[in-house]
Amino acid sequence: MEKKVIYVLHKSGADNHYIGLKTFVENENGKVVFREFSILSTLFKSLVKLKFRLFIKQIVNAFFMLELLFSKNKTVVLGIAPYDYKLRNLLYFLRNHKIYYHTSWTCWDGSFYPKKKCVTPALKDLWRDFIENKTVQIFAVSQKTKEELLENYNLSDSKISVVYHSLNEKFFNEHTSRQNTNEKLKFVYAGRLRPEKGLDELLNYFSKNPDKNLTLAGSGELKNKVGEFTNKHPNIHYAGQINEPEKLGKLFGESHYLLLNSKKSEKWEELFGMVLIEAMACGAIPIATNHTGPREIIESGINGFLVEEGKISDFLQNLSMENYPVEIWDKAIETGKKFTKSNIAKRWSIILKN
Repeated sequence: MEKKVIYVLHKSGADNHYIGLKTFVENENGKVVFREFSILSTLFKSLVKLKFRLFIKQIVNAFFMLELLFSKNKTVVLGIAPYDYKLRNLLYFLRNHKIYYHTSWTCWDGSFYPKKKCVTPALKDLWRDFIENKTVQIFAVSQKTKEELLENYNLSDSKISVVYHSLNEKFFNEHTSRQNTNEKLKFVYAGRLRPEKGLDELLNYFSKNPDKNLTLAGSGELKNKVGEFTNKHPNIHYAGQINEPEKLGKLFGESHYLLLNSKKSEKWEELFGMVLIEAMACGAIPIATNHTGPREIIESGINGFLVEEGKISDFLQNLSMENYPVEIWDKAIETGKKFTKSNIAKRWSIILKN
């Protein structure tokens, strides 16, 4: 029997968003192949920065796009941001293939979207036709995404499957005991070091509260600023960019709380963050801004906490080891482990039925 091949076509690669899909397809003796459509800009970048492997990768992507023109009935999972004008060209390449759309975006009434360039009524009509008529199935990362699509497009409930993101089991570890009231509270942030993650607010708070520790892991434009605070304040630590799941899982397991202090902008808000389920599975209680993604995962006061923008400092001020909520810690771990790849894999099963 010929092995079934599923192609994931994404702007610039997001393999960790498809752990569940990969697990399901491989269990069915199939194969998932990842390709990218942002070829020209990345090719230019590879030449300027002399990155040979990145250059070769784009050549492979280019040949795949050409192959699409001269073949039929490939199964392609397309990941592309709402109202991205590149969809027009992609549909030309994909016109003879089965398209499954994968999205985490949670606002589909046309009032809030990440891609503003070249958005016209005609482009929105193109997107409507794509969503309603060109897709075999839509895979939504959250229930909120599904609800928004059903409300704003002519779609049947059965055409949208909620698949969530899934955990890499390498994050699992022995959880640190939460009974020691003599230690300082340990907080962790992991992700991009960018202003929209609310890092300025966090750094200012911890610089004035030496009784609590903050460890930051990641990279980005605020890296130097994080370094400056680290040098001045012994309770603020910078762990650098951590790519190994086991190492990051250990950091989560040693922390009492995960902080995700996101700030909504005209183009972005925090969606279904993988860092939330990873940290929860490892035993860090999440404290996150009340955005659509965290709301999907966190029941405030049950398995974590949701805080309104600008209120994080007031919330942190009330936390101590003496009032550490062990029952919420237990629920956080329980919630995180619901997103194992074996559980999420089942949600992708429809892809082999069409």
